[in-house]
Amino acid sequence: MISLLKKENLEQSDIELIIRNQAEESTYLEFKSGESLKNSDKNKLQISKEVSAFANSDGGLIIYGIMESDHKAISLDFINGHNISKEWIENVIDSNIKRTIQDIRIFPIRFDSDIEKTIYAIKIPNSQLSPHMANDNRFYRRANFKILPMEEYEIRSLYNKKLVTKLIIEDLIISQAGSSRTGDKINEIDYHFTVQVKNVGLSIEKDYKIEIHIPFQFYQTCKPAYNPLQKYQIRIENNYSVFSIPNSSPIFQNEITTILTFPLSFTRSTFSIIKGLGIRLKLYFTSGTDEKEIDIIQLLEQPQYNLIINDFN
Repeated sequence: MISLLKKENLEQSDIELIIRNQAEESTYLEFKSGESLKNSDKNKLQISKEVSAFANSDGGLIIYGIMESDHKAISLDFINGHNISKEWIENVIDSNIKRTIQDIRIFPIRFDSDIEKTIYAIKIPNSQLSPHMANDNRFYRRANFKILPMEEYEIRSLYNKKLVTKLIIEDLIISQAGSSRTGDKINEIDYHFTVQVKNVGLSIEKDYKIEIHIPFQFYQTCKPAYNPLQKYQIRIENNYSVFSIPNSSPIFQNEITTILTFPLSFTRSTFSIIKGLGIRLKLYFTSGTDEKEIDIIQLLEQPQYNLIINDFN
C-alpha cells in the first residue's frame, strides 16, 4: 500500500483494489467505518486523536467508509455525502487539533458518481509543526495499528525537531557546452553538470558539504584542461575519484543553492567506460546525510539529449 500513499489522487478503483486484496492496516494506513464520521462529540474527539497521531508520527492515510476485521479491509460502508461533507471534516480537524496541521488533503470518492455512496480518504503529512494536540488536550502517536498517548520525552523530542536541519540533493542540471564533429558524427561533446542542494527543514543550515564520487578511469580520460573539481579532490576510493566541496554560505528554509558546476567531456571511449557506472553524490549536514547515484549515460540517452554511442566517431 506504499504506492497508494504516494498517489496524488485517489479514485474508486483504488478503494475497490483495497477491498479485493483485503489490504491490511499499518503504521501508515487505517480503515474506519462510515459510522466513525457521524456528527457527535465522541466522533469528533476520535477524529482529532487519529489525525493528530498520524501527523505526530510519519504521516499516513485514513480511509473512512471501509469496514475492517483483524485489521484487514473486508467491505465498503458508504457515507452519505449530503450529510457529511469534505468541508465538515476539514472544520472538525481544524477546530479540534492544536496547532493546525498544514497540507492535509481530503479526497471525497463518489462510487458511480453517487454522493450518497461516498468514501473519504484523508492524507496526513509528517508534520513539520508537530506536536499536535487532540481535543482532549493530549498528544498521540501511531504505533503499528494503535494510537498511543505520547510520553513527556516524546513530546519534547517533537518540539526539538524544529531545530533539526534537513537538506536534500536536487536532480543534476545538465547543459551542453560545445562539441566537435566530423560530418554528422561527434568527435567530442562537452556537458556542464550543476549540483544543487535544497533545505527542506525548518532551520537555517550553516555547515554542510557534498562529496562527488566519479569513476577514476572515466574522470582521468574525460576531464577538460580546466576543471573546478580538481582543487577539491581528496582521495581515491574503490576506483572512484572523490571530491569534497564545502558550503560557501548558509542555506535558508526552502532555499535551493548551487554547490558547484563542473564540466565533463565525452568521446566514444569515455562513453563506453562510464556505461553502467554512476556518479555518486553524498551530502553531509548537521543532522544527517543524503545520497544519490546518477547513471549519467541513462540521463544523456533521454529524449532531451538523445545521445547514444552510435553518434560518435
